Amino acid sequence: MVDAINRTDARHWREHNAKVEERCLIKRHDPPINIVGGFKFSKAPVIGLAPMHRSSPPPALSHDGSLDIPDFLCRTRVNPPPRLAA
Repeated sequence: MVDAINRTDARHWREHNAKVEERCLIKRHDPPINIVGGFKFSKAPVIGLAPMHRSSPPPALSHDGSLDIPDFLCRTRVNPPPRLAA
């Protein structure tokens, strides 16, 4: 029973991956892609990278400048738990 389920799952994923790979720019067996720069691989596909444009500025973080630990993170104990006898 488990073998039949595993075969069904394997077939499903093979078919799914084949469909997705058709739309993918970088294929499974393509040479490595160098996006950052450096070594130029022969036969590597060219990828056009455009800078990201934000629709709005990033949210401003409000900080009062103090480095105090918030109350919910304080781990000081008034009464430590009793030690167990060894």
